[in-house]
Amino acid sequence: GVVSIEGREVLHYFHQHRLSVKALEWCGRQNNLLASAGLDRDIHLWRPVHVKHGKPIYTGSLTGHKARVTGLAFHEARDVLFSLDSHSIVLVWDLASRTLVCRLNPLSMNPFDINHKVECIVINNVSRHFVTATNHPRLWGVRALDLRDDGQRLLPHSSPSVACLYNAKFNHLLTADATGYVSLWQAETGRQFFKFICEEVEATNRVPELTAAAFDESERRLVVGWSQGSVQVYNFSNGTLLNNLLGDTTASVTSISHAAYTKGKGDHRRLLLAAFDDGVVLQWPSKIKGRDCNPSRRMETPAWMGIDLADVPILSMAFNWPTTLVCGRRDGMVMLWDIQTGFLMKGETGSTLLVQITEKPAEAGLVAPAIRSVAFIHKIPSVCLASDEAGQIHFIDTSRGESAGSIKAEGFGEGCKTTTRSKKGVVDGISCVEIDTTDSFLFAGDCNGFVKVWDISQVFSSEGDVDLSLCIDLFKWKAHKDEVVEITFVPKHSIIFTSAKETKHQYMLWTVTGIKVGVLGHSRWTLQEVEEKVLEGEQGMKQTSRVSRLDRMSSKAAMIAQKGPKLQRLGFAKNITDVFAR
Repeated sequence: GVVSIEGREVLHYFHQHRLSVKALEWCGRQNNLLASAGLDRDIHLWRPVHVKHGKPIYTGSLTGHKARVTGLAFHEARDVLFSLDSHSIVLVWDLASRTLVCRLNPLSMNPFDINHKVECIVINNVSRHFVTATNHPRLWGVRALDLRDDGQRLLPHSSPSVACLYNAKFNHLLTADATGYVSLWQAETGRQFFKFICEEVEATNRVPELTAAAFDESERRLVVGWSQGSVQVYNFSNGTLLNNLLGDTTASVTSISHAAYTKGKGDHRRLLLAAFDDGVVLQWPSKIKGRDCNPSRRMETPAWMGIDLADVPILSMAFNWPTTLVCGRRDGMVMLWDIQTGFLMKGETGSTLLVQITEKPAEAGLVAPAIRSVAFIHKIPSVCLASDEAGQIHFIDTSRGESAGSIKAEGFGEGCKTTTRSKKGVVDGISCVEIDTTDSFLFAGDCNGFVKVWDISQVFSSEGDVDLSLCIDLFKWKAHKDEVVEITFVPKHSIIFTSAKETKHQYMLWTVTGIKVGVLGHSRWTLQEVEEKVLEGEQGMKQTSRVSRLDRMSSKAAMIAQKGPKLQRLGFAKNITDVFAR
């Protein structure tokens, strides 16, 4: 229990252990956890300073001991917890990832050897040694567990990937998995320098899973969404929970974004947005004074549009200036919202802008391919890209609510399963898209682990026209064994960051041409090595394997010359190296 020293009264009780408690340890630093263990062999973790519904928050347990636990010791400098059982076995736990990182076997296998039976453990805070006590103390070095020095032990993710993000302000890479484990990496070296775990505080019968994550507009906070409908804001530099964004839905969070617009003179509004599995989008103000915040607006399909369009899950979401929010849905429809008013946008004729991107198959029992990912062109705010499960990327004019055409990812996954359909819908297709900051390259990942790159630098004219015949496929390669979950472009180093559903080698970095830079959690590199691989990719395009692509680009350039002065002003690159030069 928690006792008030001043009032000399019991404030709270912990009710989780089934048998007697034999050890307690306070785990400070960024954890602020109380660890307790005893005869039931499990180590339970609590947050005594946070109380919900009159009870302290229980955050989980560490299971691994085969005998009763008799001692606990927390090493603050290394952020690890040592636990001792009655068999003199010491286990070392990483509190950020809640994983076992080391095991110290008994000094002697003879249980009656009192000279080697460990009775007590403690941490020397001066020398930072781990101390075991038999009939004499013994000091142990724990430098190998330090995640900050060059001899660090990398702790990769072991659960399905949720997000791979790039922070341009700090030049950091952030990864998050379904268990809430978040890691920060240096983009120049691939070194893991910080990690923490996000925790779902709502107590329900379902096991909470992290389902979405994104930075806010300042890139100083991390916003995460859970399968139980809760949304949280974290300071990712120290792992502190800042805010709980409340809502009235228990559906799973599918996408998170941020928005900003100006209402009147000097009235700048910044928002945090979350889309849910029941077709609802909630808004919160970006600046939150208290710890908890209720939504400022709820956006959902109006009732007058019918039951068929209501409660359809939103799978992807993207915002672009000035007030346009695009939501891709499971029924193959794209909905355009005005976040300033909270209503669906209307076209020139006054009709609601609803774009049915994919068509429902004629066969009975089949559904339309879902919209898996959406992204905006940076230089043309009215053009949005949407990828579906049928392997197509659609170009949408958001000002008119019309599709300007689509490109098919032909031969995306050669040598593996192709796009098929079932009664549950299309099971394979393009799972994610990304556009570089100069609108020169379009990246796409499919459900078979392939990544494909197109040149779209000449697709858009200065007048806003779209000519998809000028979209040229450049490269494709097998990046992962399983579905590519997300692709992120890193503009500072001209590389791309991919994540997959697989639990091994799930976060990888590539050059634009498909040369592997490294795997987060399994390898490291230097900035010079990254630059050499990018240069190697540019030089490799002149090899014979790229001749066919260069010939295609030359034929495209000839076609542009025949179309008149309007397209000639685009200055088409006759050589792909001109694209990299830009």
